[in-house]
Parts: sequence; structure tokens; C-alpha cells
Amino acid sequence: MKDEILSNVVQEYLLSLLVFDDKAIPLIASNVKINLFESFIFRDIATEAISFYNQFKKPVGIHLDDIILKDKDTKLSRYMKKFLTN
Repeated sequence: MKDEILSNVVQEYLLSLLVFDDKAIPLIASNVKINLFESFIFRDIATEAISFYNQFKKPVGIHLDDIILKDKDTKLSRYMKKFLTN
């Protein structure tokens, strides 16, 4: 089956679960494909959330902004730093 982009509502819902829901994240992190997210922002957030979960076995939650802005040189971190300083 060809991968298709998910609707914006579904993308936002999945990101919320990946970032905050300790019960849903094991299932979502092991099954969601990053390329199903349309924007680089959503893809970067999903990647960081899954990486955090794989390392610590809990959702990234309130630490997401620290992870995105700290020691990362991604398109999202550059975008967020520019946004926060203007």
C-alpha cells in the first residue's frame, strides 16, 4: 500500500499523543511512519518524540522545546530560534 499524507487533524492528534500520552505512545511510536506527516515541523517533532520515547520509555512532554532547541541543527530548530528571537 502506498503511503499517503494524513489529514491535518489526524497529524495533529497523532503528534499530541506522541508528545503527551504515556498509554498511546508505545503503539504509535512503533507503527507511525514519519513520512506520513506533511510538514517538516510535524516530521521533526514526531522524530524527536519517538527518539525520546525509545530512549526513556516515556513521552517527551514538556521537554520537547528543550530537545528541539538544544544542540540540534535541524530546520525546525533554526526556525524556532528565529521565531523566538524576533
